[in-house]
Parts: sequence; C-alpha cells; structure tokens
Amino acid sequence: MLVFLFGFRYRRLLARRRPDSADALLARQLDWAGMSLGAYYEAVRKALVVAVVARGLVAVGGLGALGLWVRRRVVARAGRGRGALGV
Repeated sequence: MLVFLFGFRYRRLLARRRPDSADALLARQLDWAGMSLGAYYEAVRKALVVAVVARGLVAVGGLGALGLWVRRRVVARAGRGRGALGV
C-alpha cells in the first residue's frame, strides 16, 4: 500500500506516456521506459524507508512499554517488603 501512496509520480509519468497531441515526436525521443521504471523504484525506496522507520518506532515503543511494565513490577514488589527482585 505504501508503494501506491508514494507512486504518484510513476502514475503521472504513465499518464503522460500516451501521446494524444503533437508531442508524439517528443514522446518517441524520450526514454519513457527508463523514466517510468526510475519513478517506480523511487516510490518503492520511499515505501521501504517508511516501513523500516515504522518498524523501528514500533520496536522502540514495545521496548519502552516492556521497560515500564518491569519497572512497575519491581517497584510493587519492593513496596511489599520482599526485596527488589522478589527473591
């Protein structure tokens, strides 16, 4: 889905690909295949960067939540007088 979100440039290039006017000569001279592939892979790279950053944020958030949970358990056990680790 991220590729679709970031692929607007790729879709715009494909829409311009159809020579329906006097620009047919210009369209034949340009490397449309290379340009569209470049735009597509640029969208893929952006989607991968977003996916990696999102996974990293989820991992950091999960570790933070785990740390808070462990801290609360340690504090709760220490408050009951059984020692910090409950041993």
